[in-house]
Amino acid sequence: EITQGDMKGADALVEEEEGDDVHVSDEDEDDRVSLASDLDSDDLEEIEKKEKELEEKMPKKK
Repeated sequence: EITQGDMKGADALVEEEEGDDVHVSDEDEDDRVSLASDLDSDDLEEIEKKEKELEEKMPKKK
């Protein structure tokens, strides 16, 4: 679900950062979230395979 919200907070966060990166965890730790653009083709292939396996395990909705 997509909702429209106030982006002033996000804009302020981006303005405060010196680089282009926005960290969702502590700066001392690696982020646990990756953008698809950060993943190579092998990583994307593995994710798609796991996604397909999960879809096959889920019961079909009627």
